[in-house]
Amino acid sequence: MSDLLTTIRSISWLLVVKICWLSANLILWLLGLGSCFEDSHCWLAMNTVLPFIFILSLPGSVLFLVFNEFFNAADYAVTVSPVLHYTFLAFGSLVFGYIQWFVIARALFRRRRFTSIFMDPQATVVPPLQPLLEINPRNEFVLFDVEGRTPLERIIAADE
Repeated sequence: MSDLLTTIRSISWLLVVKICWLSANLILWLLGLGSCFEDSHCWLAMNTVLPFIFILSLPGSVLFLVFNEFFNAADYAVTVSPVLHYTFLAFGSLVFGYIQWFVIARALFRRRRFTSIFMDPQATVVPPLQPLLEINPRNEFVLFDVEGRTPLERIIAADE
């Protein structure tokens, strides 16, 4: 059992996530590319497979689409075949997603400390909070009123 734990602890989980993410993107790209060879307009790839590639790269893929539409509107875009257009959109989304997930996010969260719920033995213990109101023994809560009704019965009777 301890060998299993040391094996699990020695695995680079970031590398595992990178490989899975890149594999999913490349497999989706290849699936769409295969459908492009059957359909000359790449309809299935552009409308079915490409949204999944964009979902894997959110929100970076949205930024990529904004830049892409800006260049299309400014007439900097070159008209290419649907296969190349699909490949450009897939790899552009992949590049933006990789930069967002594995470069920027890693830099942002590198120095952050997560809440450990004081499980660290060297953590300081926070003193318990003092009550804001002291309970006055003379202000007793009356369970039953003169008619013998409980507080719930009194609330229901007041609403009627």
